[in-house]
Amino acid sequence: MDELIDGMQNLMIECEMPDNKRPRFRTRYHDAAGHAPNEAFMQTQNNKWGVEYRMYFDAPAAVVDGLRDAGLNVEARTTGYGAERAYRINNEELFWELIARGWHLGLN
Repeated sequence: MDELIDGMQNLMIECEMPDNKRPRFRTRYHDAAGHAPNEAFMQTQNNKWGVEYRMYFDAPAAVVDGLRDAGLNVEARTTGYGAERAYRINNEELFWELIARGWHLGLN
């Protein structure tokens, strides 16, 4: 998985959550990252029941195929928010793995 993560280029990490999830998220993020999250990349959507963890990125086809082979749902992006990056993954486990590795909310 290390090579696949390293192959994610132009990476932007963000999340969406209802207001009531923000305090717990801030605490967990601080514990994992050692610093507070960049709240500009924490979107509030009160119609959500939980947190959505999103990674937008570019990558060579081999990396995308490897991420899919690893069981991740890699969406191709051509329109809408995040369309300036070719791919998106919504995955909580990958999000926290990236944060633990030193990546952060926002542009990486």
